[in-house]
Amino acid sequence: MSSLIEMPDLVLENIIEFSNFKAILTLRQVCRDFRNFIDDLNNSKLPDSKITSIHVFIEKGIRFDFGKIDGYFDTISYSKNPKNLRRFNGKNKTLLGNNSDILKVAFRDLELILRFQKVQLSWLQFNFFPSEFNSINFSMKNQKIKTEVLEISATSQPDFLSILQLTDPENLRFFSGNQSIIEMDQLAETEQWKMAKSVTCGNFLKLNLKDIAHFSQSTIFHQSVSMEDHY
Repeated sequence: MSSLIEMPDLVLENIIEFSNFKAILTLRQVCRDFRNFIDDLNNSKLPDSKITSIHVFIEKGIRFDFGKIDGYFDTISYSKNPKNLRRFNGKNKTLLGNNSDILKVAFRDLELILRFQKVQLSWLQFNFFPSEFNSINFSMKNQKIKTEVLEISATSQPDFLSILQLTDPENLRFFSGNQSIIEMDQLAETEQWKMAKSVTCGNFLKLNLKDIAHFSQSTIFHQSVSMEDHY
């Protein structure tokens, strides 16, 4: 009996075409050759994930909730115990190794999943909670996340920056549900902030009027505006 990787490329492509993105994450673990085959495929040969939104929750681990066109959610969680990092895909648990970096594994998977994304997301949400991570630095090598709305609840300017840098600035609307006071000096200089169409936020962002003058629409809850903010 031939092994899976010895099948003709056309057969392998058909297997990929009729698999969902969670199944393909599993297929990549079959063997290195099959993983390389999947990673080398043109994006046009990958199935449409039909994801409409992505919600990211960061606390003791990381959880991705993927909203879909049919109204259902797919979930992938990453949890690190003292011995192993585990990927929870439904009821399946995959050991990722003692030396695995939970952030790198999670966002490597996310980058792969986004290759299946055929249309712009309607919503991308990041929620930070008190976390076991000393520092958080997201990176994706090959693409930016296209989303209509970006919502962030974070505790520091670096966390905000790392998320903004993941997104495509075109047609972006920014929403912040944060509860901690965040400085704006570096955020206001990003192309995502400068090109965003609108912003909705509360008094936890330390805004100057010049930081929001370019928005075509803004909803900002602020306790007071000083005379200095007018100049």
